[in-house]
Amino acid sequence: MTLEKLYMWEAKLFAEVTVEEKLRVLYERGYKVLKKLDQTGAEPSKIYEAEAVVKLHLSKINVAVRAVETISMRIHKIRDEELWFQVIEIINGFKEMWRFLAKCHHKQFRAITRSKSCVHIVEKGSSSRKATQKVEEQIRRYRESLRGYIDAHRGFVKLLNEWLNRNITEDDETEIEAPEIFRVCSEWLREIESVEEVKVLSAVEEMRLIFQGLGFKQIEEEKQRMRTERLCKELEKKTNGAEEILGTAFVFPASDSGPAKKMMMEPEFRK
Repeated sequence: MTLEKLYMWEAKLFAEVTVEEKLRVLYERGYKVLKKLDQTGAEPSKIYEAEAVVKLHLSKINVAVRAVETISMRIHKIRDEELWFQVIEIINGFKEMWRFLAKCHHKQFRAITRSKSCVHIVEKGSSSRKATQKVEEQIRRYRESLRGYIDAHRGFVKLLNEWLNRNITEDDETEIEAPEIFRVCSEWLREIESVEEVKVLSAVEEMRLIFQGLGFKQIEEEKQRMRTERLCKELEKKTNGAEEILGTAFVFPASDSGPAKKMMMEPEFRK
């Protein structure tokens, strides 16, 4: 809401400044005409007419200047009162958010360091591989979001400081202490520019690569498992075929005569 109000007043300020510039052009043009008429000794009526036009432009310029000053004062009031308090609220909100996140990360770190072992049995199969891929994708998105957040935060503070510097006045420069919003936003910009996000983003990327490697390993293990199952099935099929062949070879004919019956009558078989 405050930024919308500032935008509205700045649009009015731009319109008034544009009008003032056009009036100054007309004023300078009329003044040159008046000066030329005076130097050439023109008729008094023409001089008076040109002089009236110049005075009219000058009065309009004075009105436009007062309008610009009034709008500028209004913008400065919104800046030093409403925007100032909202900037403080934003900074305090960021402080609370990062304090809470730091506390959570500290608890997680202590829980990990106190653990004597961290063993996790990964199930085999496509479901485990899909879970690994999902974790890797979430880590990748988290890294992109974190980088986008830092860039957006830094860009916002930078643009805010640029806007403040464009709207600084001579009174602000000559005061012993500039308005608080200038000092706070300047310090805010220095702090956010000093943030080194490379280490954090690199650590997140290393974690993603670990899960990516785990996913590749699971794929290879799945291929090896399928290859082993296929070979086992082929071996089982060949074994069954061999057993059938051997079983057929030891089956005797059902006839009561011939060599087979003679062999059955031998003493060794009778035993």
